[in-house]
Amino acid sequence: MEYVLHARVPLIKFTDRRSGIAVDLCLGSPDTGFKAWSVAQVASIHPAFGKLFRVVKVWAKAHAINDGAAHMFNSWCLTLVVIFFLQRCELLPPLHALLYDKKPDVEAPRIMQGGEKELAPQVYEVMRLRAEQAAQLYGGRPCRPLSELFRDFVAESGRKLRALLASQEVFKRGTRMSAFFGELLAGRPFLASYVLCVEDPYDDSDNTARTFGTWEGNPGTIHYVTSVFERTLKHLDLLLSGASSSAAAPPSLAATLAFLFGPELLSRLPHLSPQLLGPQLDEWAREAVRAGRPAGEVHEGMLRRLGAADEFVSFQSFKRRHNIKVFNEDKYATPEEKAAAAEIEAARKAAKRAKDAEKRAAKKAREQAERGGRQQQQQQPPPPAAMQPPQQEGLVVAAEASAAAAAALTTRQVRRGAGVRDAVGKPSRG
Repeated sequence: MEYVLHARVPLIKFTDRRSGIAVDLCLGSPDTGFKAWSVAQVASIHPAFGKLFRVVKVWAKAHAINDGAAHMFNSWCLTLVVIFFLQRCELLPPLHALLYDKKPDVEAPRIMQGGEKELAPQVYEVMRLRAEQAAQLYGGRPCRPLSELFRDFVAESGRKLRALLASQEVFKRGTRMSAFFGELLAGRPFLASYVLCVEDPYDDSDNTARTFGTWEGNPGTIHYVTSVFERTLKHLDLLLSGASSSAAAPPSLAATLAFLFGPELLSRLPHLSPQLLGPQLDEWAREAVRAGRPAGEVHEGMLRRLGAADEFVSFQSFKRRHNIKVFNEDKYATPEEKAAAAEIEAARKAAKRAKDAEKRAAKKAREQAERGGRQQQQQQPPPPAAMQPPQQEGLVVAAEASAAAAAALTTRQVRRGAGVRDAVGKPSRG
């Protein structure tokens, strides 16, 4: 079970043990129920959608390109890309035909424009009835075999991505893929210059391919996804066309299945994988998965044991080579890398605990010093009597009195001396 809590809509991802079906449990988004229900209506129109989508989903997961947390396709975006491809093959109608009588204006607001809200029950009823009508029109149309349809999907999507990277007119930057209209449209002013633009058919202000990032700061995963489409096309062409006089022999069935689906075969076809891959390779792959080896590493190991790893690059290798940071690093880490990361994290936590303990000890020492200072002040003897303010005032008064007495004595002495002089100096009468 995997918790994807950083996504725009948090997910809980798990796989049912009995059926092997991968489940994305989405909580907290009122519009998610309608979108999932609308995909079911689309699937009822032509059987090609369900078959192709299941193959694309397993293939994309095996090559790690159906991972929005790693800056690639999220499931809703990948669903719309498959719908768009079948619309171009005229096997599905544009989605606006399931909601409106006439084609809306490009600038007209969509049914979920302006924020998440509950849709009226009439919307569900209209879409259900129109899907039934579309099934009568499209459902009987002939379709190529699934292997060829998958090959064409890979080829067409790969060409668009390569044109995007080469800034070609066929799919230049800013062009948006619209399953709502079933055609490519000029780019709308999103909040950022996204690498890939696949509009939400029910809210065209939302770019479902925003996980690829922007041209100003894209993580580079668009190059990896493009290479996966191109390598897969090359592999399928060798298989479907057979060997020519100048070409190498086509890959074996085991090599083809291992290249396309990797360790996904073990869970999707648990009873057939020993026959398809051989019992030894099947057992090795299962043991590697049980040991916690990353899916990409197991995928590459399977191909190496079949001698067919020349055209394969795992996302783990691409990620490491280009130093790409993802939200779910654990998914692509080896057990050794996880152990090393755990040691680093444990050391970081230990260092933090030691630092916190040092801070607490320093704080405790300061508090003890402050308490000791206060106690010392309280235990000091009172100051000397001469320094007490009342006694100081008495000394001042006594000093002033002594000075006054001395002054009075001096005055009397001066007056007495003057009288003696008068007595001595006065002439006698004779």
